[in-house]
Amino acid sequence: MQLPAKLPADGGLGETRKRLAKTPLKLRQNSLADNLSASDCVKVTQRGAKAGLRCFVKNMKQRFRLYRRNGGIYYVHDDKTGKQESLQTRDRAEASALFAAKTQSHRQAHLNLRLARTYLAATDPMVSKRTWQVPMEELTKTKHGATQERWQRALKDKAFDLIRDLPILETQAEHFLKVLNIGTVSTNVFLRRVHNFALDMGWLPWPVVVKRQWPAIEFKDKRAITWEEHCKIVEREKKL
Repeated sequence: MQLPAKLPADGGLGETRKRLAKTPLKLRQNSLADNLSASDCVKVTQRGAKAGLRCFVKNMKQRFRLYRRNGGIYYVHDDKTGKQESLQTRDRAEASALFAAKTQSHRQAHLNLRLARTYLAATDPMVSKRTWQVPMEELTKTKHGATQERWQRALKDKAFDLIRDLPILETQAEHFLKVLNIGTVSTNVFLRRVHNFALDMGWLPWPVVVKRQWPAIEFKDKRAITWEEHCKIVEREKKL
């Protein structure tokens, strides 16, 4: 590449401004979003009513901030929730890398899911299509006799309709919590088993709800029938 004999006095900034002025605002914003990180954006300024960059800079305000406490440990502060998270390192380079990864993953959450699907599809072509109905059916097939009948009845619970056709890989904890909120104790028991079966089969790459966060299984009090209740039952049977 051959350099020009003499550079412009402004270093080419004037030509850049002319090209920027001719570029539609939408295209300029997309181009900047593709090439600038959030840390770069806060440094971008442009004077002029029609430049349209200030609005872009405001929208690209960072959600996370990196800082170091007195002990030397680096932390990340979430401006949205106000929470701090330790990066468990005193090394500045390592902390910067972890901070960049967290910021990038937040900005590209949807892209990360697509990347995960792509990698998993290399070993399991059905990973993006498999719904919760599949482990429900396959787990039921492993049972026999009265146990299989009990599983078939349990999985007909209307609470399971919320996730029956939901792709396993797209499941969030909120989906399970909704099922548990409208279900019964039986729903809690059988959903746990279906969830663990999907994990064991490799259809679920990570737990939807970690073990300690599952709602406790609380059975209602049980008692034996009274003598009067027993007599009523015997009396009804005589009339049959």
